[in-house]
Amino acid sequence: MPALASILGFIRSIWPRLLGISTRKIRYSSDGRSGHVHYESPETIFTLYYEFGGGDVVACIDIPSPQDWQKHTGLPVEQRDEVLNFIGGQVVRDQTQRGSFKIEGNWLNIYA
Repeated sequence: MPALASILGFIRSIWPRLLGISTRKIRYSSDGRSGHVHYESPETIFTLYYEFGGGDVVACIDIPSPQDWQKHTGLPVEQRDEVLNFIGGQVVRDQTQRGSFKIEGNWLNIYA
């Protein structure tokens, strides 16, 4: 029976992906003019600091450099661009009406 339970657990863990359902989530916590973006996926959970911007920049999200990516996120650096594009796209959908984002150095900038 332990083998069956293990197999069923594995199937439950991949089933949403097989159906094309995203199992990744973004949450936000605010501390006035700054806060955190919380990323959750089946593989990892991590938090990124943000500050509100000025001008066309709505917010600036501090992102780990490629050298620090795995240590901070628990994910391989090969997934960095894909995960940051997911985060940027989701933040734009959640927090702007017709915004965009750019990865600029160690910042993921959200534009109005």
